[in-house]
Amino acid sequence: MFKTVLVALPLVALSAPAFAEGDLAIKAKKLDTLEIGTGDTGYGVSVPEYQLETGKSYKLTLKEVGPHGCEWSAEEFFPNTWIRQIDIGRASLEIAGLETVDLDDDAEVTIEFVPIRPGEYDWECEGLGEQGLTGKFVVK
Repeated sequence: MFKTVLVALPLVALSAPAFAEGDLAIKAKKLDTLEIGTGDTGYGVSVPEYQLETGKSYKLTLKEVGPHGCEWSAEEFFPNTWIRQIDIGRASLEIAGLETVDLDDDAEVTIEFVPIRPGEYDWECEGLGEQGLTGKFVVK
């Protein structure tokens, strides 16, 4: 009986439905650029909320345009994603994890990622969230 159970377990795993919505064979969807530091005071953001789906590949560009700089933090979001690549100028990085991105002097960083767990995840510029440099990822 023990051997039968061990053989049956892989069959059950293979027949279980997949819950991710995306198809990783499709090119990453380019999201609207997140400009940080917009408006007269430099405490605005161009896109306060992104709607995403699990299993789909996305490409997000972060661009600091204001006078304050931003240590962009999405500490709860990125552990729930698979990061495919990060582009910084002419360099590309392939890393396993990410927590913060330091954006200064019109810096621009592009992150290609796949959300793997549904939920609502906040991001902020550390120390400047109360002034309005904050937003959210909603993953379904």
